[in-house]
Amino acid sequence: MQHRYTTKIVVLTLLGLLYCGLFQKYRAYDADNPWFLSFSYNACHGDVETDSFQEVRYPGGMDGVHLFGKIPASVQCSVMNRAGWTPKSALGLNLAFGFASLWIWWSFLCHLGYREKWIAVFILLLGISEPVVSMIEKARYDFFVFFLLAISLWLGIRSMELAAALTAMLAVEAEPVGLVIVVLVMLLLATRTKDWKLLALKCGAAAAVMAALYLRLHPGAIREMASLPPPPNQYSLGGTLRAYFIERRRHLPELAMFLFGGWLYWTERKKILGRTGVYLAVAVIVMFFLGPHPNVSYMVFAMPFFLWPTLDAYYHARNWRWIPAFVFLGILIQYGYLFHRNLHEGFDGRDFASVQGRIAESANMLQIPDEQVRICGDSSLWFAHPQNYSSCLLAGQGGAIWRANVFLCLDGPLEENGLSSLTWLSCSRLKQQSPLRELSSMEVRGHLLHFYGRQ
Repeated sequence: MQHRYTTKIVVLTLLGLLYCGLFQKYRAYDADNPWFLSFSYNACHGDVETDSFQEVRYPGGMDGVHLFGKIPASVQCSVMNRAGWTPKSALGLNLAFGFASLWIWWSFLCHLGYREKWIAVFILLLGISEPVVSMIEKARYDFFVFFLLAISLWLGIRSMELAAALTAMLAVEAEPVGLVIVVLVMLLLATRTKDWKLLALKCGAAAAVMAALYLRLHPGAIREMASLPPPPNQYSLGGTLRAYFIERRRHLPELAMFLFGGWLYWTERKKILGRTGVYLAVAVIVMFFLGPHPNVSYMVFAMPFFLWPTLDAYYHARNWRWIPAFVFLGILIQYGYLFHRNLHEGFDGRDFASVQGRIAESANMLQIPDEQVRICGDSSLWFAHPQNYSSCLLAGQGGAIWRANVFLCLDGPLEENGLSSLTWLSCSRLKQQSPLRELSSMEVRGHLLHFYGRQ
């Protein structure tokens, strides 16, 4: 027993070192970090439930927490109100939930009869995979949905059907992609039940409870979503899988590993323990291939089910074990490149404090009280002044630029193209939207930041 816990601790420690080493190096200025945190901050500090940061309306985005996400937003608020609204606090919260999820996955697979060595390799490879690294390094609500996925599977494998169904359905409140979790858990329960009628009754009871909870948290949400005009037809066959494996070609080695692993699984199927992993993997493939809203962040909910049968196959086909080792070594090399490239990037607490001080100076120059300051600036600087901060990334597409009285912009992009979500707001582009006068400028991490007010 002591040896088992030692192995867990060693694996999770190695992953922890990777995650901490990639802090603000994997994606130094990713727009998702302030975007989702702004939902939580505005909901618990200003009672603003819609997206006032980028003003992207549902279904183009989450649109704050008025339709989904109040529970994970409350989790973020309860932690970050005490620890501070900083990137480090967000990482700490994600680490706690991420480690808990991986620990539960370990227990889940152990209950299925897998050996400790196999599970250790599975958890290590899953933790190294880019979808999990991305989940840890970003402040999206995925950390909470991934945690619910692990718990619901753990409950399901122990025949706690009602609790598993309730937990899975709770994921739908966090994000719409939670529907994937519900389908997977229902499939797991269906493959193990001996009483279909009782299972149907339990799932129906869970659905009734969660529907009541959802309507209590989001009154009028169903009516609002039903009244929305149909989104523009931007559907492309392949969905999230195409976006991850094809459009981001660095993932092609992973695709080749999974495809060859599928063939090996077929040839070694008589030696492999159970078929649960295959059933869940097929369900994931269908849902993410046909899904209408491709998002590579959602791959964190697919990767465990791709690795599960694949690792089964390579475990029994010993001559081919070098393939996953080679692929994941390549992933680590990519992380090494990002670490080197972004070694001196990423704003820290001192940077945000300096920017916050300059915002106060700008407000004084404009004779505007702090509570009336309305900022429109680059997404990455939200942490300097979370209150009344809107992204000008989509300047001209929303009302933020017209409500703002202090503007922050940069002379050049923060990162080279392809390394992060688009966050660069150029001063020339900003000045085309509204007549402005420069108040001051400062250098932050080698980037020239300008402060503007209205003329």
